[in-house]
Amino acid sequence: MKLVKPRILATAAATLATILGAGFIAQAAVLGRASSTQQLIVKAISKIEQYHSSQAALTINGKHVTAECKQHWGTHGHVETATLSDGHTFTKIGDKLVQTGTLAVDEFELVGCPRTLTGWLINQLNQGRHIDLTSTTVNDKPAYALHVPSALIPLDLYLTRPGGLPIKLALTAPGIQGTSEVKLGTTPSSVATQRVRRPPASPGDPGDAQQLRTLDR
Repeated sequence: MKLVKPRILATAAATLATILGAGFIAQAAVLGRASSTQQLIVKAISKIEQYHSSQAALTINGKHVTAECKQHWGTHGHVETATLSDGHTFTKIGDKLVQTGTLAVDEFELVGCPRTLTGWLINQLNQGRHIDLTSTTVNDKPAYALHVPSALIPLDLYLTRPGGLPIKLALTAPGIQGTSEVKLGTTPSSVATQRVRRPPASPGDPGDAQQLRTLDR
């Protein structure tokens, strides 16, 4: 298994130690320089990990719903609960979604629960998957588009630029075509009309050039 490289960890070592464990960082120390894409992803992981809730406006197979995700520690581990405006509720305990079926998994991913997003990003890095990063816009605002062609869950993630926080998710798979506009943090009065929080730019964020970046294999 390929591990995240050491210079990626410099700005988020404490957070990633919590997420991944000290053994992960110790093993990463033997590897070489990280790409700018890897650095951006780990910065995003360290920021997303600070949040414990999210809201989203979803479009799934042409149907519009809103959703809220809350997460907490329970007696059986970390619990994420996603409540949709159409009455559906999804619960994830640890790494296992209680509801079964591929469609349930895909719908839950589009809600943008913070822990699930960081887990998905960490898996892509750890598995050494080819990651494409391009500059784009979302709702006329600058953004990064992150695409992993070989990901088991075919999720496209859009991050604020600068800032590196999730702003949009997209997923196309058998039986489902969906997008969602995501906001991390406190529940707003209206998900669809709230602006995504845009923190100050972090030093070392990749520039805005329209250039494809890929992970080192």
